[in-house]
Amino acid sequence: MSDYQEFKRVRAEFLRLGFEYDTFGSRFAELVQRALPLWNIESLEEDDLNLEFEGRHFEHGFTLSLPLRPFFHVAFKNCTFDGHVEVNNFSSAKFENCEIDSFYIGTSYSNIVVVGGTIRILDTQESGGAHCIFQNVKIEKFYPSRNLNKIAFKKCIFEDAIEMRPSSAVNQFTLVVFEKSIFRCSPNFLKSSFAKDVVFVRCTFEVLTEFAAVYYRDLKQKAVDNHDEFSSTHFASLEMKSKHTDLEFGSEYFLSAGYKLLNDYGLDPFRPVWILFWQGIAAFLVWGLAVAWTGSAFVSGSERAPLLSEGWQLVYLTFLSVLGPLRLFGTFDLVKLETFSSQVILWFFTAMASLLWFFIILAVRRRFKVG
Repeated sequence: MSDYQEFKRVRAEFLRLGFEYDTFGSRFAELVQRALPLWNIESLEEDDLNLEFEGRHFEHGFTLSLPLRPFFHVAFKNCTFDGHVEVNNFSSAKFENCEIDSFYIGTSYSNIVVVGGTIRILDTQESGGAHCIFQNVKIEKFYPSRNLNKIAFKKCIFEDAIEMRPSSAVNQFTLVVFEKSIFRCSPNFLKSSFAKDVVFVRCTFEVLTEFAAVYYRDLKQKAVDNHDEFSSTHFASLEMKSKHTDLEFGSEYFLSAGYKLLNDYGLDPFRPVWILFWQGIAAFLVWGLAVAWTGSAFVSGSERAPLLSEGWQLVYLTFLSVLGPLRLFGTFDLVKLETFSSQVILWFFTAMASLLWFFIILAVRRRFKVG
């Protein structure tokens, strides 16, 4: 039997029986090294390069490192791994809706994609030259150790703990992205250094305790060092919220409540826009009651336009109530307010609208500012 035929036989047996490292796993790796040298890899059929497992239960995990340059692709779908999982020197490795007890990323890992499922322990060592993407994955414990790069976490949930492994060196993070992920544990990245390409994009941080404030202060300082004004402001906000979570009723409590009411408006442009919309609704109701109650006795026409009908008065006054500082850029005198009380109402709406427009401009500026 030729080496290629033996490889085909062991490959089929390997896929049929599942993984046992001391038998078919090591035998498979040996045959790859012996029978498929680099100059003969083109002789393989496409199916030879794909290893696919679906609905399998690996009681002892899965550990396989091929000795050659990465040519093979491995895919797992709806599988369960009770032990340690590690794949190295594959062209790609995909895990879809798998339950994984311990997932290890070593120094020469493959291009890895993990979609859905749960990882109870995610452990990383110094990353190699490939990319790794986790999407819609629940990660119960995350242990980032040594240097970490080229990893993205998209819509993941960090459940129980993020802890740095004991080490005398500082962990260096490069090209690490957290996007729309949820942190249900404290984001403990204290013993790490962030490059400028380490970003948190629209993530949710649920832990707001005085103890967690230490971690948010650390992330704020990392963002300041990288001249990321938007992120530094966001983490400063989380730090402040965490510090004031456990306050009892008193003057400090009410000051904190006032801070929280105004907090984050300079970060999210949609929040003040939404409040401005509701202010327009409130202004419409207030001016509607005023017109219905007085019959337009509190308004008069301007020198260059006759008095508007009651319906158009309502629309015009509502429009003025949300313009804020934009009134400075035009002439808005179609309606003249005759009573002091109506002027106070318009002043109040103008002041509120001016504050909201300020927050909108500030948030847009910070969102698109390049550090």
